[in-house]
Amino acid sequence: LLPWFLVLASIRLVFIALRRLVRNAQWREEVRDNVIRRMRLITRLAATLTTVILLSRLLGGEIARWAKTAYRILNQPFFVSGTTEVSVVTLVLVIPVFYVASWLGRATKNMFEIGLVDRLNLDPARQFSMMSILRWAVMTIAVVIGLSIIGINLSSLAVLFGVLGIGVGFGLQGVVGNMFAGLVIIFARPIKEGDRILIGDIEGTVQTIKFIHTVVNTITNETIIIPNKDLTESNVFNYSYDDPSIVVCNPVQVSYR
Repeated sequence: LLPWFLVLASIRLVFIALRRLVRNAQWREEVRDNVIRRMRLITRLAATLTTVILLSRLLGGEIARWAKTAYRILNQPFFVSGTTEVSVVTLVLVIPVFYVASWLGRATKNMFEIGLVDRLNLDPARQFSMMSILRWAVMTIAVVIGLSIIGINLSSLAVLFGVLGIGVGFGLQGVVGNMFAGLVIIFARPIKEGDRILIGDIEGTVQTIKFIHTVVNTITNETIIIPNKDLTESNVFNYSYDDPSIVVCNPVQVSYR
């Protein structure tokens, strides 16, 4: 433990000295706070790395044996279908697959928005539809490729997904209906972001259109979340569908005098 305490104490002393230098520097307060925050992060990483290195040198063989045992237990499949074996390790690897797929979808959308859409001079409604379709297509392809890489054969799980789909369909009818209604809104564009709409007794401006719901900001600055299914099955008054100019009827009473 002595080398560990000495290294941690040295790291701490270096951090304190550098923090004093930064605070005495003629920098803006925002820059100083940012530098100190990054120094604190580097210090914690150095302390963690030191702990890991010393533990590995002290208990290297034991840690390796424990790691192999834990990996063997976690890699034991609890579901087998054809060539597909699903274990805890497989489920853990699914998380980075979806994270990378989401990142690729956003990166592709931003790249096309900057490089291609601006040159095509598309209106915001068509631009939103094209970018949403492109993002979800890239995400779907990335998820399929990623699941294949980690060893999940989607074709062998088709029967299981079908059975689960029936159960989920009965339990999540409203959610599935809202998802398809969101696709209808994205493709048909009865409303778009920035439109002034009236549905029932709710009047406001459309802020965001998502796959499950649409966010509307009312005149009194209230945020109302409307399920997409309500927007496709109800009468929606879109005051700015073709032209933002409307006629406001304001009855005025005149006294007989």
